[in-house]
Amino acid sequence: MNNFEEIVKKYFDFFPKDKESLIVFSEQICKNKDIFDRKNFTGHIVANSLIINNYKILTIFHNSLKMYIQPGGHIDKNDASILDAALREAEEETGINDLSLLEWHKQKKIPIFIESHLIPENLKKQEKQHYHHDFMYIFTTNTKNVNLQIKEVSDYVWVDIDTIININPDSFISKSLQRMFELKLL
Repeated sequence: MNNFEEIVKKYFDFFPKDKESLIVFSEQICKNKDIFDRKNFTGHIVANSLIINNYKILTIFHNSLKMYIQPGGHIDKNDASILDAALREAEEETGINDLSLLEWHKQKKIPIFIESHLIPENLKKQEKQHYHHDFMYIFTTNTKNVNLQIKEVSDYVWVDIDTIININPDSFISKSLQRMFELKLL
């Protein structure tokens, strides 16, 4: 994957406190485990997109996880980078095609947030419990109309940023938004 080690190094240089919460991720990198392989049941990288329109965040109902989350998904072999995967997944799941990457990402060349969390075992897919190492990128749009990829997602809601932070301050979306506030990006 293009410049992966450089992205991770820059991320930890910029956000050194995050090393404490990303121990499994860091260990996998040190052991040269293939963390782009979705069949790696220690853990693997997932690309995510936080889509903002007029102080509202797009959340989609994920059919397998049975919850509202941000668009995102696994890295495909055709993806040149994690960022490319985040954009592809966002466009596929939402049908929005005017997404603009936040300028901060273009300057820093890192995600706004990386979080590792456990994904439960899925007997249907023959997947053991494992970690997702989620890389979050921020996009803006002027579009409010969403054309869902019904196979994976079945509903969407545009939610006010303050509501998200107040309802679930420990969610991946909230942590990403809080970081944006800390960096004065919102």
